[in-house]
Order: sequence, then C-alpha cells, then structure tokens
Amino acid sequence: MRPGSQSLALVLGALLALGGAAPLAAAPGPLISGCATLSSPGAYQLTRDVATSASGACISIIAPDVKLELGGHTLTGPGQAIAGGSVGVYIAPAATDARVVDGTVTGFYYGVADDGPGAIIQGVTARANRVLGIVVGDVTIGSGGVCGACGPIPVNGSRLVNDRALDNTAGIALNDASATTVANSTTSGNLAQGIAIGFRSSRDRVDANTSNNNLGQGILVDVGATANQLASNTATGNFVDLKDNNPNCDSNQWVSNTFGTANQGCID
Repeated sequence: MRPGSQSLALVLGALLALGGAAPLAAAPGPLISGCATLSSPGAYQLTRDVATSASGACISIIAPDVKLELGGHTLTGPGQAIAGGSVGVYIAPAATDARVVDGTVTGFYYGVADDGPGAIIQGVTARANRVLGIVVGDVTIGSGGVCGACGPIPVNGSRLVNDRALDNTAGIALNDASATTVANSTTSGNLAQGIAIGFRSSRDRVDANTSNNNLGQGILVDVGATANQLASNTATGNFVDLKDNNPNCDSNQWVSNTFGTANQGCID
C-alpha cells in the first residue's frame, strides 16, 4: 500500500459510516401543560388534560404557522355561563395557517373558534359546549372575553376534517367563511343545527359528513349564503334533515346527499 493510502481509506471509511448512520431524532416541539397564548410560529404539544374556570380563551393562537397538537387530551371549560364567555382554542385573525389537531374541547361557550385564514382543524371532538362546538368567522377575543358575531371577521380557506361536534347547542358553524371545507365530520345530538352555513358565507364545501339526530336541522344554509356546494352528506333523524333558506337554493348546489326530509325540491 502506498504511503497515505491507509489514512485515505480510514477517512473514506469514516465518511461512509457517517453517511449510513441513522439521522438524529427531531427535537420535540414546545410543551404546554395549561392554558397559554402561542405567540411564536412552531409546533406545540399539550402534555395533559387541562381544566379552567376562567373567561376568554384557554389556548390562544396569535402567530402564523402554529401547529397545536392536543395529543388526545381534553380541554374542559367552566361548564356554565360566565361573564365574557369562554373558548377552548381561539385562532386569531393574524394566526394564518394554524393547525389544531387530535383532542377534545368541552364545557366552553365555543369549543374551537377560528378567525384566522387557512386554518386546519382536524380530529377534534367538540362536545357539550354551551353555544357552538366549532365556529369559523366573526368571533373576537378581547380583554372582555368573547364577542360572538362582532364581525365582520371574514375567514378564507380553512378546513375542518374528521371532526366531531356532539351535544352542543349547534355543532359546526361557518359564520363568515369563504372557500372553507367541512369534510368527513360527524355532528349529532346538538340542540339546533348539526352544520350551519351563515348568511355571509360563500363558496364553501360541505362534503361527506354525517349529521344525524340533531334537534334542529342536520345541515342548514341560511339566507344570503350562496355559491356553496354540499355533496355526499348523510343527514337523518333531524327535525329537518337538509334546509336551504334561499329561494330555489339560489346558487347553492346540493348533490347526491342522503336524507329523509328537506324544505325544497332543489335539494338532492
């Protein structure tokens, strides 16, 4: 072996060994164990169940590009009417592209309230909240607590996927939402609507959801909500399964839904 060859072979061998080594595990995101304000981008992980008796939001997301991983844990609110109201998770208008995933919110005024565009709310169960399980648009959180329908606070491009809204006053509401999707979600046992699209909402998609056994409408499109598509949903056992308050459904498209009752012939 020529001088230096052995050293070169050792160096090459070390480099190959490094290249074949398993990558280091990614460091976990910031851990939170109670109510908090998330003011920097990043992935946050809830480490335990949390109960609060305070008004306002338990967890507020106020920065863009935040992912909140609830980790299967439960946020429990006051469970009664309190001054200022309460929210389990609030996504502020500046918190663009937030994600809230995999957990339960119960006992709040609103379970999850989204005022930020491009949010993803996925795998969340909103159960037994006093007003709304999950709401998109027209909710503000200030020093005085919760102000519902203070808007207009329009929200564009959010997605609610694989969520459950059970035993609230109303399940899922798009108050002032455009190009927002509700898909593969379940609503049941709510005192009013399972899914409601409010009068300022347009171009929303409500697809492949199940909304059964609500005391009001399974799915409601309010007057003034137009250009929405509602397809392949199942709604049975509600007071009225599918309802569109716009004359002849306006520009809303109801396609291939399964239901027992509807208020207009334009609903399919």
